Amino acid sequence: MFGKKRLKVRSVKLHSGRDEYNRCAHHTARYDSEDLLVRRGQPFQVQLNFNRPYEPNKDVIILVLDIGKHPDTCKGTRIFIKLVESLEEIAWGARVVNASGNSVTLMVKTSSSCIVGRFSFYIFTHSPGGNYKSKKVPLYILFNPWCREDQVYMKGEAEKEEYVLNDRGLIFYGTSSDIISRPWIYGQFEKDVLDACLYILEHGKCALCERANPITVVRTIAAVVNANDDAGVLVGKWSDEDDYSGGLAPTMWDGSVNILRQFNRKCKPVCYAQCWVFSGTTTAGNQNEFNPEVYNYDYN
Repeated sequence: MFGKKRLKVRSVKLHSGRDEYNRCAHHTARYDSEDLLVRRGQPFQVQLNFNRPYEPNKDVIILVLDIGKHPDTCKGTRIFIKLVESLEEIAWGARVVNASGNSVTLMVKTSSSCIVGRFSFYIFTHSPGGNYKSKKVPLYILFNPWCREDQVYMKGEAEKEEYVLNDRGLIFYGTSSDIISRPWIYGQFEKDVLDACLYILEHGKCALCERANPITVVRTIAAVVNANDDAGVLVGKWSDEDDYSGGLAPTMWDGSVNILRQFNRKCKPVCYAQCWVFSGTTTAGNQNEFNPEVYNYDYN
């Protein structure tokens, strides 16, 4: 009917608004970002608007996800997602749930063991009239404590609320005979904090192919939060003197947000920290990736 007219993408609607389906279903509505953030292993919805109606018997639609400077299918940094009849028992796939006029709505499933991070998402079409590639848009994929197939799955809702969604808490420090508590703002949903956490993985030389493994990710964060040896996030100072020139005294920090933003912006260690500052900042990084309490780690 449409002869050799190419199937061109006019627009892509990712339903990425805070009150829209994808962000609500994936528990990412609180992130201060206009981009789509989804959790791996869980389907999300995409609406494609074309220059003409989609003809399944003639047109091929492939969704593409790239991450890193040199995407490679063998390394899992370039993923081709093809249309399928069912999303059951497959790692990657997209299913047509509605086609009306020039619009097609897809449910897209990602692998529950894929790399986490900031991807470039675009559409490739092949039709009798030729090939077409849409513009790239950013899409973040995070670990998914709500997905049974994800290694970081957590069964209890109360635990997910506390360890993943809670952005404030109390930190206890001091000595065995003199324990002090102070409030701490983890701020994992604040603007630019997620990108700062991803930069920590880059700074820690965590290879993209290793960012599918939550154990490797948390070990990288734990190593890079300390500036020793790797020019990481925070410079520790336990001197009895009150000279904290060139930075802030550890007691001046009340949360992780400004620390992470400063490290991401200046690309150099932030001064100064002691035990509770290290722990609060590490927790913010891990909350943006997954729940570290699921694992018992041996760092030796």
